[in-house]
Amino acid sequence: VEQRVVRSETAVSLSTKEQNNFIKLEFNETKLLAGQIYSIPFKFEAPDGPLSYKGTNLHIDWYLNASVDVAKTVAFVEPKNRKKLSIKAKKGQLVNFGSMYQEPSTPEPLLDPKHVGDFSGILLTLIITSGAIGVNIWRAESFPNRWFWIFLVIGILVVFFQLINYFNNKSLVDIFNRLEFELGSQRVMPGRQLTYKLVIDAKREAKIEEVTVYLKGVEQASEDSRSSRNYSRWETIHEQTVTLCENETIPAGSLLEKQGSLVIPPTVPYTFWSQSSSRNSSSIRVHYKLEFEFKMKGAYTRQEYQIDVVPWLDEDISIEI
Repeated sequence: VEQRVVRSETAVSLSTKEQNNFIKLEFNETKLLAGQIYSIPFKFEAPDGPLSYKGTNLHIDWYLNASVDVAKTVAFVEPKNRKKLSIKAKKGQLVNFGSMYQEPSTPEPLLDPKHVGDFSGILLTLIITSGAIGVNIWRAESFPNRWFWIFLVIGILVVFFQLINYFNNKSLVDIFNRLEFELGSQRVMPGRQLTYKLVIDAKREAKIEEVTVYLKGVEQASEDSRSSRNYSRWETIHEQTVTLCENETIPAGSLLEKQGSLVIPPTVPYTFWSQSSSRNSSSIRVHYKLEFEFKMKGAYTRQEYQIDVVPWLDEDISIEI
């Protein structure tokens, strides 16, 4: 008896097996009489994932295949049967989120006074650019040549954007004592709420143009083939935007706190990301991200957060799945 999981099926008919597990049955060779029914009871432990899922570009399906070895018959006429299984999460049981899955990382602070006055990145860029131009002058037969202008333009652009980032961060530090966006958790169950909190402590008067939170979930299936075209298909499975502030003035010395939540629909799939190890690299992924965006005159900042949709939470293990 064989368990098989079909990894993904996209619009380009991408189909890859992820694993095959064989179950040993206690069975003795026997002879059946006409009309006789022979039963072999068995049981097995369901895998921890990937969980069954039917989407737009990809499906995760599990099957239980059975075959009977009948004496004096060829293999293609031997009795076979296949039963589709539905693998669901069990409360408290470890869930397989895929071989490529990574835990959510701790986001960088929106306001970082330590980086104000730090020109190390700009100096490093100038040193690398100067070194590359120097090597080019030393080895080139003619000067200035094409590579000189390429190194020079790249160096100027990198320094330009680093300066923009520096002055943007300096403006935020000069205006605010605190600028924080906090999530209650980066893991949430379908049908639950993803809570958040915005804290703004202004040193000086701040005219905020807009503060938004954008949540998006995507399913994606792709194939990287060495001998043919590469394919990628994705579909938005959920998106939601909330405006926290718009054209709002915060007086100097005041504290603004805003709390709210985003409702995760009960039908969205769980987070999953896996990649095959075969010659043709196939990848399937269901992922969610939340974007926080802060706009005001003369300053801007944004931050991305990985959100995992999971079947159960450690602090809420009593919920039936």
